Amino acid sequence: MFQDLALPRRILKVDCPGLTTPNLKSLPWRCLPRPMYPIDDHTTWST
Repeated sequence: MFQDLALPRRILKVDCPGLTTPNLKSLPWRCLPRPMYPIDDHTTWST
């Protein structure tokens, strides 16, 4: 989204507090069937 405004090396990706995070592995999952994509390593998407 910001590529037209700044060079890629100047764009910082951050994970700051807020309503949600893009880093799903950092959330305290409870009652979730495992393994679950993309939270667990070595899993694939299936429909």
